[in-house]
Amino acid sequence: LLGVLTIIYNIPLVYFLLPGYLVASALTFVASEDYVSVAWDSAGVTTGPVTTPMVLALGVSLGNTMGTNGFGILALASIGPILSVLAMGVSTQLIDLIKKVK
Repeated sequence: LLGVLTIIYNIPLVYFLLPGYLVASALTFVASEDYVSVAWDSAGVTTGPVTTPMVLALGVSLGNTMGTNGFGILALASIGPILSVLAMGVSTQLIDLIKKVK
């Protein structure tokens, strides 16, 4: 979705990539090692043999239609799984901490 928005509204790629990866880096220090390993490895889901051609075709065709390029659409697709797994790891830690306090 973010990649499509950058193409349609001609938003610079750095406006989404930099904050996304900064948040992911910050969550990396907070989440447990188990979640961090899975999170950063989950970005590989977006570079699989089925997903990559589909996402790149979407980016190129949408970019040609809008008169721009589809550069960065795969990078923006990769940040989603990383952030979601890291957020799950942090929320799990918070839930465990709350249970211990009670």
